[in-house]
Amino acid sequence: MIDSQAQGLPASYQRSYGSETAEDVPLTAGRDDSSSAGWSLRRKLTAGVGALALVVTLAAVMAPPSAVTTGGAASKPAALEASSTEEPPAFDELGRFVLRGYDDAKPWSSFLPGLGGKFGMPMWAFYVNRGQGIAAFGTENKEHPLMEFNSANKAYQNTPYTGFRTFLKVKRGDDEFIHQPFFPTPEGGKTCPVSKPQRDMLVGMNELELLEDASDLGLKTKVQYFTLPDEDFAALVRRTTFINTDPNEPVSLQILDGMPRLQPFGVTDWHLKNMGRTLEGWYKAFNYKESAHTLPFFKLTASVADSEEVTMVVEGNWALSYIEQDGELMDGSVHSLLPIVADPTTVFGQLDTPVDTPQGLVDKSVAELVGETMVTLARTPCALAAASVILQPGESVTVTSLYGRAKDQSTFTGQIAPLVSKRGYVSMKHNVATKLTDDLTAVMHTATANPVFDAHVRQMFLDNLLRGGYPIMMGDASRGEELKVYHTFSRIHGDLERDYNYFKLDLTYYSQGPGNFRDINQNRRTDVLLDPRVGDFNVRTFLSFVQSDAYNPLNVANAQFFIQDKDAVKKIVQKATGFDDVHLTGLLERPFRPGDLFLNMEEQNVELTMDREDFLNLAASEAVQVPQANFSQNGFWADHWTYHLDLVENYLTVFPEKEEQLLYDAEPVPFFQSPAQVNPRDKKYVLTNESAGTVRQYGCMAYDSYKTDTHRKMETLVDGIWQRYPTNSAKKHAIGSSRGETDALTDTDGEVYRISIAGKLAMLAVLKFAQLDPQGMGVEMEGGKPGWNDAMNGLPGMIGSGMPETFELLRLLHFMEKATRFGRSIRFPTEFSDLLTTILNELDAFHSDFQYWDNVATARELYRNVTTYQFSGEEQEWDARDLEDAFSTLVDKVQSGVDKAVKIMGGVTPTYFSYEVTDFDYVQDDSGKKTHDPMGRPYVRAKAFKVHKLPQFLEGNVRHFKVLKDHESKLTLYRQTRGSSIYDQHLKMYRLSESLDGQSFEIGRMMAFAPGWLENTSIWLHMSYKLYLELLRAGLFSEFWEEVQTGMTAFMDPAVFGRSPLEAASFIVSSFYPDDRLHGTGFLARLSGSTAEFLSMWHLMMQGPTPFVLDAKTGELNLKLEPALPSWLFKDDGTVSFMFLGGVTVTYHNPQKLDTWELGYPVSASIIAANGEVVEVDLNEGTIPAPYAEMTRDLGVSSIDIYF
Repeated sequence: MIDSQAQGLPASYQRSYGSETAEDVPLTAGRDDSSSAGWSLRRKLTAGVGALALVVTLAAVMAPPSAVTTGGAASKPAALEASSTEEPPAFDELGRFVLRGYDDAKPWSSFLPGLGGKFGMPMWAFYVNRGQGIAAFGTENKEHPLMEFNSANKAYQNTPYTGFRTFLKVKRGDDEFIHQPFFPTPEGGKTCPVSKPQRDMLVGMNELELLEDASDLGLKTKVQYFTLPDEDFAALVRRTTFINTDPNEPVSLQILDGMPRLQPFGVTDWHLKNMGRTLEGWYKAFNYKESAHTLPFFKLTASVADSEEVTMVVEGNWALSYIEQDGELMDGSVHSLLPIVADPTTVFGQLDTPVDTPQGLVDKSVAELVGETMVTLARTPCALAAASVILQPGESVTVTSLYGRAKDQSTFTGQIAPLVSKRGYVSMKHNVATKLTDDLTAVMHTATANPVFDAHVRQMFLDNLLRGGYPIMMGDASRGEELKVYHTFSRIHGDLERDYNYFKLDLTYYSQGPGNFRDINQNRRTDVLLDPRVGDFNVRTFLSFVQSDAYNPLNVANAQFFIQDKDAVKKIVQKATGFDDVHLTGLLERPFRPGDLFLNMEEQNVELTMDREDFLNLAASEAVQVPQANFSQNGFWADHWTYHLDLVENYLTVFPEKEEQLLYDAEPVPFFQSPAQVNPRDKKYVLTNESAGTVRQYGCMAYDSYKTDTHRKMETLVDGIWQRYPTNSAKKHAIGSSRGETDALTDTDGEVYRISIAGKLAMLAVLKFAQLDPQGMGVEMEGGKPGWNDAMNGLPGMIGSGMPETFELLRLLHFMEKATRFGRSIRFPTEFSDLLTTILNELDAFHSDFQYWDNVATARELYRNVTTYQFSGEEQEWDARDLEDAFSTLVDKVQSGVDKAVKIMGGVTPTYFSYEVTDFDYVQDDSGKKTHDPMGRPYVRAKAFKVHKLPQFLEGNVRHFKVLKDHESKLTLYRQTRGSSIYDQHLKMYRLSESLDGQSFEIGRMMAFAPGWLENTSIWLHMSYKLYLELLRAGLFSEFWEEVQTGMTAFMDPAVFGRSPLEAASFIVSSFYPDDRLHGTGFLARLSGSTAEFLSMWHLMMQGPTPFVLDAKTGELNLKLEPALPSWLFKDDGTVSFMFLGGVTVTYHNPQKLDTWELGYPVSASIIAANGEVVEVDLNEGTIPAPYAEMTRDLGVSSIDIYF
């Protein structure tokens, strides 16, 4: 029997649970009866307003917000008021969200962020608010679990039983009983009646903690989880603390704590779901008896595949446990390990019996159980740490367990176990894990009167980087070269609720996983606003993925590095190791990613004589950086191209003086070449019902065998992504500059064809213009995929088109028209020049809508045909005046289409149309026979169409905002949107669309869903947030702050929202859903596009739309901050602080707490330089002049104080 006298909680626990009370404070915004004038109208200084000062504040203020008493404040919706807990969201002193009575609340799921740090291995871990939280965890993806991955609906039901468990045999005086903390039974598993304990969940950015207070039993139990950072192995840490809260009597605890089911290494999700019984034949716990039950190593005995080649499984999953005492120091000593019960029959009785009752512990002592002979093969093992302790009144003890993966058994027993069992090690790592997310999110530091909002800002940034990646700079800036930008920590957004997505976290240093093009593009939108060193990296990267037909691949992976100069490799190796290390030389002579490079170096025993990051910077400075992507789809999305201009505009927000250089003089970008292309109409318009004459657009895309074979000869498949290596002719460059990509379109000489960024954007605009539908209104979904709303998956088949893309086209055309002011010409490929000339000629000719459409579509198809494999290399130059005329002509055509579309919709903004073919000819081959698709349906050639309008969708209105020029038009569109049936009066949020009743099920899967659920008229936060963003851009500040009081998760009632208000969700159940108990509840956790929209909102509300401006007379760079903050966000001392550009602290002082848009220009500024020098500056119309603006952008300023 293992006895221990607990000495109280570790220090990390003593501060881990906050105040039990919080003020009941309404979160409402002030609003007057008139609309706000916005950024475009100059504000006048309000009489009697005192100075508004900006003061440096480094610490976020977590005090409760003051009640808002401003007249006309936005009120809480009646439905939410009725169901409210009448308490604001609870947070502890560490800013962690406290969900009281979590296992009685609405079920919800979330996850630990899976961050290993730069030099650490990530582990994924999903949790639910049931049982002991963790529902599944493992490495890489769901194919490598330690705890099996299940969809959320199953996880909610299974986690209390097959998730982590704690079994206690409690003896206090003469009373002995079994107690199961956090178990779902009303009595908590106790054998005698007792009231249900209070159970709370504390959600941190990089940890999860549970608390159960079983006051009737005099026991309190805490469980904490976090993943281990900065190690060359992945592990989950679990700390279970037991506290004797009885003031008089000691208590004896016999403890079994851990996993009732642990999956050995080598199993896959498919195996578990389809042959779990058979698979157990391969299961074995190695090193179990040899280590006296303390260091089990779980793996399959051999490969499972039914193949002539049988291999041994070497890697394994492991578990170990020990008792951790309060206040341990890292003195080099090592904990004694606890025995682990690995045979579930020892605890639960017969094999495969339910695991709700620990019958073995009921009948025997822990010492007797540990002493039994255990069978640890051919069955799913458990991993339950066994201990016996006696706690005096007020004392506590912590059972600390770690669960992870090792490359082999000797590594686990000889390296990992001695390391993680050191005293003080886990507490140190917990601090590192907490600091990791604190440091990552410090660039979004915000301090307002609302601590929930402040914490929400940081959480949204964290979730944004988990999908888009965190930019890390590599290279040597001292050499005068651009730094390389490498994104880490990203992954595709798969989780318990998004069970359809195949998430992946590379098990490497600098870990990341591939993501979808649209997601990554959007989530990297604000990179340059948070770190100016990012520069034009994202602009160049994503434009390099644009194909000659204006489409793009689906999957984007992180770039690879390639050092082509062997002499440079030799110099790097000598400097890094002190000699000509052949192993390192070999590694650097082939393409590499940073994490993989370091792992390969470790495997080959390469030892550096310099810091690892210094070595990486040295290698990166000599390397070519090659973007990686994979076509990986069955069609081309209609909207992916619409996000490029956001990247350009945000770059110009920070570098307005570099517009001409970016567009015309920067290194040209190539064209991605996919192994597939869009079919012409004669190969996709099919007659699906001859008697009804029904024509559909099916089979929109086809693979090209030549391109596919060519790609495969030049590529290597790694982790499901085709890794493309540079050709020998590539030059050293920063990302996006000259390179020899094997996935890029070439000319007839075999040279990669490149064009200026202005040229690429112009081609993009014209090619999308050539896709306008037969009425010249929407952009056709002719690639087989819809736009942003992917639940409209059937609309392309109905020859659908989208107005959102038309609005974005108009926006891009306006941008290019304006760009001609530089007077610069553009050289286009002759093939494209011919297409543009044809389009302009067709616009000049008098045609019917159909004839124009048919002629332009034919020209478009001809262009695609001649550029399938390469450009000729011949070019035509278009001067600025000709380009301006061309863009102006295209703008007029698009605007007329918009006007027509609005008229068809009766004056409201449309989103989608479909086209019915009313007359056609059969497509015939050279012999006059009908041609057919692979399903035997005849191809047809349309001769006439009838347009059909679809119901109003929010996306159309949102994108329409972007091309409206005047304030009144934007205000009118907002009022139309608010007054439409898209607005959910009950929830005071915006549905994805108005009712879809009566629509064809053909339009997409949304019609299969219940109204109010998923994409069928729910509140889709991403699109709602896009609307709120447009309100800010439009200068409708009062309207914006009123809307977000009910539509932004930070201000929602958690009892209604059903999850932490710090996090976003994909959708909220609308009042159309038949079960009103779910109205307002959020589903699909966190990693959605709403984070990208929120970050854009945050930048606008904190700094305004154009913080950097050029002096009209001198051309010098100036700084002009124009916040859009309501009075109620200012703290009691009248301040609001935020981090500008990720490194400059700005604090606004507003003693009278007025809305900032009602204030006048700031009159002076106090600037503290990075060297500590203080400069006082008088401002002219709120503008900080040169040289301080550029000093700020270069982060040569630590803080700025501005006075209004």
